[in-house]
Amino acid sequence: MEYKLSDIASICGGALHGEDVTVTSVITDSRARAACTDDGALFVAMRGAHHDGHDFIVEMKSRGARAFLTEHEIALSEGCGVVVVDNALEALQLWASHHRATYTGAVVGITGSGGKTVVKERLARLMPEAFRSPRSYNSQLGVALSLLMLKDEKVALIEAGISKPGEMDRLERMIRPDVVLVTSLGAAHQDNFASMEEKTGEKLLLSRDAKRVIFHGASAPQLRGHGFVDATDYVLPDGFSTDFFDRVNAQLIGMFMHEMGLPVPDFATDLERMPSPVHRSHTTVLEVDLEAMAGNLARLRSQLLPRTGVIAMVKASGYGTGDVSVARMLEAEGVDYLAVAFADEGVRLRAGGVTLPIVVLNADEDSFDVMVRHALEPEIYNFRSLEGFAASAEAAGACRYPIHVKLDTGMHRLGFLGSDIDTLTRRLRELGDRLRVATVFSHMAAADDPTQDDFTRMQIDLFERMSGQLEAGLGYGVKRHLANSAGVRFPEARYDFVRPGIGLYVGTSTLKTKIVQIKRLQKGDAVGYGREGRLSRDSVVATIPVGYADGLDRRLGCGNWSMLVCGHPAPTVGRICMDSAMIDITDIAEVSEGDEAVIFSPARGNTPEDMACVLGTINYEVLTSLSQRVKRVYWKR
Repeated sequence: MEYKLSDIASICGGALHGEDVTVTSVITDSRARAACTDDGALFVAMRGAHHDGHDFIVEMKSRGARAFLTEHEIALSEGCGVVVVDNALEALQLWASHHRATYTGAVVGITGSGGKTVVKERLARLMPEAFRSPRSYNSQLGVALSLLMLKDEKVALIEAGISKPGEMDRLERMIRPDVVLVTSLGAAHQDNFASMEEKTGEKLLLSRDAKRVIFHGASAPQLRGHGFVDATDYVLPDGFSTDFFDRVNAQLIGMFMHEMGLPVPDFATDLERMPSPVHRSHTTVLEVDLEAMAGNLARLRSQLLPRTGVIAMVKASGYGTGDVSVARMLEAEGVDYLAVAFADEGVRLRAGGVTLPIVVLNADEDSFDVMVRHALEPEIYNFRSLEGFAASAEAAGACRYPIHVKLDTGMHRLGFLGSDIDTLTRRLRELGDRLRVATVFSHMAAADDPTQDDFTRMQIDLFERMSGQLEAGLGYGVKRHLANSAGVRFPEARYDFVRPGIGLYVGTSTLKTKIVQIKRLQKGDAVGYGREGRLSRDSVVATIPVGYADGLDRRLGCGNWSMLVCGHPAPTVGRICMDSAMIDITDIAEVSEGDEAVIFSPARGNTPEDMACVLGTINYEVLTSLSQRVKRVYWKR
């Protein structure tokens, strides 16, 4: 891309003042690294709900910026130029539409409620010479920026996401796709639409002049009967992934390549380029209901103001449910951040195609360089972590790298104390060119215990004072978050974001296996190690291939837990073994080897919460104790 400011003014209907500078790239975020190094960058001053880009013009001039797009006239330095328009975003969109009209390659528009980025990234691996929109650039701004990056590629992969009526019409006028891929049509971003039918109609505006539309009947059944190409008809090899999203995405990709006359991937040999979960053969599986998880998120959002964002906790492999697939779903549902415990968890999400901002809560000095390389944002909780990360950011040439400052308001685990605030703000101001505080937060110690609400309210008050003192000392606005899943019940604790953890995962998981053997035993026989399972009657005992190595606690043996077989309780018999357990099915009719045994599920009396009560622990431990050898399977109703 190379435009004179006079060209941009003509395209956008703006007025040029000052020098007619040549523009080769666009910057809309003053924190962007390119703002420090790119002499041809045009800084666009945009107004948002919580910021005004015009406030950063002086700073951008000090970094060497010479070209600006603004909504009012500004003081110009020698060698600088500015295009003044009524609305900066609309001007960018007009410019992007003009630039798209000069592009001679095929444009592929990718839309849907989820999976857009994953499909785009996998297609890009198969077509390395294609252009793809960066990260999740699928908004009114992101699409415009993506289109302005087009050069002479033969294919361009452009995401298009909407959250309310009217947005897709503007996106389509910019993108004008030749082919449209629809990844899914589900409940994500439903709040601003009167019905699913309205949202579907809005999504389809992207295809009004497209030559071909490809969808998948399982994830977008609303599109059947419209004459579009259904990727369900694309046959995958036997034994491909059982993961719902992986199969849908693979079929979409295969059908797209076929329809475009491009080499169809050999899924047997291209699995490394088309990543999917390891094909485990273990009979025991954890089924994760992603629709139920999205429903939990929707119920949480219904309690919040529209401006309140969500930082979703996906640490400990998504509380045992699996990290990458869950993170993809949450990204599709429009959460603002993901949070993990350690850097390697964030790296794994990046490898899986997740592009959302990711906060690392247990950021340690040995992982700082890795975090910068993978655009992971650290929790900073003491001066040592602050100095260590500042050094890593400087070594990488980063400018205003986002960090998240942890305050200790009573949990007394990690965080700066009130006595640290003055020193902390002074040091953060000194590091202002390298680091910028994105959020300040703390952690509630007893929000789930109503008997300790006085203490919780004390924490909220202390956080209000400490965070206010920090923000005042920094001299710029900082987002705040305090409420975890239990803390959402305190409206005054919701601030700019909330951080749901276990609240996202309740009622979403079913751990099941299959009966591998059935035996008829006599009264007085003993079952299992130590002969502890002594039978008080003639019994029918089934063996299932799940044990404490899979996460089934040994304390659940000897009748302390019942599984469900054919919908009826089957209590454990004898001790839980490392790789197996025995259950009593005497009173359950017509049970055969190969039948299903449900270890826990959302069913009353069989939930992880019920199991936690038996064990004297919390449901977090039940879920996160599940071994990685247990296959995770994801599905939607």
